[in-house]
Amino acid sequence: MLARHGDYEIDDSRQRIVFARVTQWLASCYWSPGVSRATVEKAATHSALLVGAYLGEQQVGYLRVVSDTTTFGWIADVYVDESHRRKGIAVAMVRFALQHPDFAELRKW
Repeated sequence: MLARHGDYEIDDSRQRIVFARVTQWLASCYWSPGVSRATVEKAATHSALLVGAYLGEQQVGYLRVVSDTTTFGWIADVYVDESHRRKGIAVAMVRFALQHPDFAELRKW
């Protein structure tokens, strides 16, 4: 699934995720200081949805959803590169996840 947000693309393609970049972002966050790439990739592998935000080919945002795709969904690791903040990208990624057809039957977010 692909959506537009101004000049940005919001995409659920796992193949587009740049894990080196995502690891760098998350390792600098208060909720996952120093997290390893192996941990980031394992968490992504076991998540129901990965969302990336892109300006052209450059990844500028990341979000993942932990879910059983039937009863609950939990949004985690929402991150937007500093140079692209304050443009509504995080809100657009969250909206994309909440409206994703794979989660239409969830009882609780």
